[in-house]
Amino acid sequence: MELAGQRRQVGQAVGWLDSDDRVLWSLWWLEVSEELTRPELAAALGVGVAHAGVRIQRMRGRLEQARALVAALDARPRCPWLETIVAEWNGVPGPLWRKRIARHVRSCVACTRAMEGAVDTERLLNGFALLAVPAALTGTLATGGKFSSIAPGAGGTSFVANAVTSGAAKAGWLAGVPVAKLAAGTLVIGVAATMVAWPRHERPQPTGAPTSVASPPASPSTESSAPSLRPGRLSLEFAAEPGRFLGTDGQVGILATGDTALARQRATFEAVPGLADADCYSLRTSDGQYLRHTSWRLRLSRDEGTQLFRGDATFCPLGPGNGEVLLEASNYRGYFIHREGDELWVRPADGTAQFRADSTFRVRPALA
Repeated sequence: MELAGQRRQVGQAVGWLDSDDRVLWSLWWLEVSEELTRPELAAALGVGVAHAGVRIQRMRGRLEQARALVAALDARPRCPWLETIVAEWNGVPGPLWRKRIARHVRSCVACTRAMEGAVDTERLLNGFALLAVPAALTGTLATGGKFSSIAPGAGGTSFVANAVTSGAAKAGWLAGVPVAKLAAGTLVIGVAATMVAWPRHERPQPTGAPTSVASPPASPSTESSAPSLRPGRLSLEFAAEPGRFLGTDGQVGILATGDTALARQRATFEAVPGLADADCYSLRTSDGQYLRHTSWRLRLSRDEGTQLFRGDATFCPLGPGNGEVLLEASNYRGYFIHREGDELWVRPADGTAQFRADSTFRVRPALA
């Protein structure tokens, strides 16, 4: 679990890199995965082997700086000085904010402590899987075609490739990658793809999850394409175990029963337009707290007024429109509210029927 968290941290850090560095990152990932040799990587960049080594070294330095930045932002409690610096930040990575935040992190003992025990990035890369390329796209790539996204392919999964192509069009790097590498059916799109804001109606469904979003897709408020989650007071019953509900113990998310007045109150929420995405929802309690995820655990929290909080407290419903929903974290697409024992966490879909069953809730009238 710790390594998975650090890999996610690397993915967020890549989002802070410039486009050229993201291209280099993706090629380096191929090299670490033994899909490319260093001479092939250099050829893809159009430089000599020695020059490629220098560029990789510099990119890795900037990546480690970005990892430290992400770790400091994710730390709880966060450094109060850093909180002041990012008070007006809109949550979107950019060069100006990278410089401001990194300058503070380098000189702050509390912020640098957030990276203690971090595993070397190169070792973490071995835990990232290469994405399968649909056959039709493989032909496009092999002939030097450019792309900005991959439409739903075999299996119906959509991948966004902007993380690479933002710099690839200028560098023409695909022309330097041997066709045999592409024909093997894998392509590194880069962990930065996890940072791409998926278009509202092109959100990837987990394998085994409801797939009724049609083309052209309708809005979440359309009966045919969205679950029956609407603004207002409600409770969410765990579909696999009727009589148990999404609730809290007053602090963290649990599967609650409705056998006492207190339990019913703690399993009752008001669904309001999402704090980070008005097409999604935030779940608010009667005392004004919101259900959010932090360190992947579901918990209650007061509105902190930050972009991070708004993203953590916004969930997007997916489902067949029959009252069953999977609740996807708006800022971690592909991650869903998921039960582990009696606890509720936010976890990435693993494509199994069991995951779907442990992440499905039924919209019910408010228990309290």
